[in-house]
Amino acid sequence: MRKCLLWLLAATLVVAMAMPALADVNISGSYRLRGVYYEPGAPDTNLSFYDNRLRFDITAKVSDNLTMFIQADSGLGYDGHEETNPLANQDSYDGILSQHYGADRDTSTHAHDIVFQRAYFKYDSPIGTFQVGRQWAFWGKGMLISMNRNRVKYVYKQPGYFLGCGLDKWNEARDKADITKINGVSMPLLDDTGDLDHYFAFGSFSNLVEGLTWSPWFGFIHGPGSKTEDYDVYYTSQALKYVMDKWAVNIEFDYKWGNSQQDPKVKVRQYCIGADASYDLDIAKVGAEFAFFSGESAADKNRNVDRKSKTFHSSYWYAPFVIFGELPIGPELLGPDGDSTKAGIGGSHHELANCYYFKVYATVSPIENLEVTGAIGYIQADEARAIVDSVTGKYVDTGADNMGWEFDLIGTYKITDNLSYTVVGGYFTAGDYFDKYNASSGNVVREQESDDAYVLLHQIQINF
Repeated sequence: MRKCLLWLLAATLVVAMAMPALADVNISGSYRLRGVYYEPGAPDTNLSFYDNRLRFDITAKVSDNLTMFIQADSGLGYDGHEETNPLANQDSYDGILSQHYGADRDTSTHAHDIVFQRAYFKYDSPIGTFQVGRQWAFWGKGMLISMNRNRVKYVYKQPGYFLGCGLDKWNEARDKADITKINGVSMPLLDDTGDLDHYFAFGSFSNLVEGLTWSPWFGFIHGPGSKTEDYDVYYTSQALKYVMDKWAVNIEFDYKWGNSQQDPKVKVRQYCIGADASYDLDIAKVGAEFAFFSGESAADKNRNVDRKSKTFHSSYWYAPFVIFGELPIGPELLGPDGDSTKAGIGGSHHELANCYYFKVYATVSPIENLEVTGAIGYIQADEARAIVDSVTGKYVDTGADNMGWEFDLIGTYKITDNLSYTVVGGYFTAGDYFDKYNASSGNVVREQESDDAYVLLHQIQINF
């Protein structure tokens, strides 16, 4: 019944759009061409490639109250999978169908996909704004979630605050055994029993104190779990923003709890906190940032369980450095959470997890149309990296918790109002956390040290 109601609402908006002529259509977008050279810190391993992305943004004002928005990306023949391009993410040409957010694709047949990142209707009414379709799910600093999802959202705005709520599909027909079949053919869209549904409520309250904005967010994900307990995960995100004169400060705290897997049942206990502050010196903007992501408890390492379920994973989008948080590092090509890669260069997890970091940065404009940003940061694991003992099958500590230092330099030159050229350089002094280890009967041996990692990226982008 719920799906029927959602379909009815969407169909109503489609009919409403078709009735009047499209009097106001705006098309904009960008074309980006990148070249990358990357040395991941593994001996005799490097990667060089180029990619390109064509993006169209289409806004159609159907009436005074109804607007349609579409965003479409094309990689123009480059498959973008992580084995060949670890910089691919859900905001690139590979879009929502990348390995992180969809089924693996056959690159030989899908290299020319056009991905519709977002497509939704927006209806403004006297009682609030309704949005239906694939939308950008983002809040705060982006540590908790950052993804395009099919959702229905309602927002009520007043001077000084707004409130909203909504529903989206976290997963469609997750439990394959419960999918409705017609003439032997699976019809997941006709069955709710296997879905993961995401319900959320949010708000923003500005000027509670002069210059201060508070943005709370609450969510609940529900679906089938094990035979005795459902998949129920709750979370909250609390963000504060303070802007006064030349100061800007952001603080965000995220916490998740509940049951996250089918069998065996896994309790979720995850949290993180992030904060940044910047000051405008007129000649330069300087700032600092800190974040902490919870790790596992020592007891978890004595059991052969999926340790990642106890670890906070930030969204794939959130990466505070050029290398760390975005690219795999070390002789085992590990992601920043210590996971081994699935295949080739690309990593299975690039999200920040089980660590804390701090960085300082400065942005200057030495000449007209040129902006240069430099950043220095240090990263350390919340707890020492653990690996599986080849004899006992249990997790044992390596004693390695130093992830390393990163030095970044980014320069962007504005050639014209709609054409810019950017050069990005990052150097990472990989710590012992990324070395290659082996464990047998409780004895841990470091087999190979990581080399330092570095990346050089340059891109040209035109906006139209």
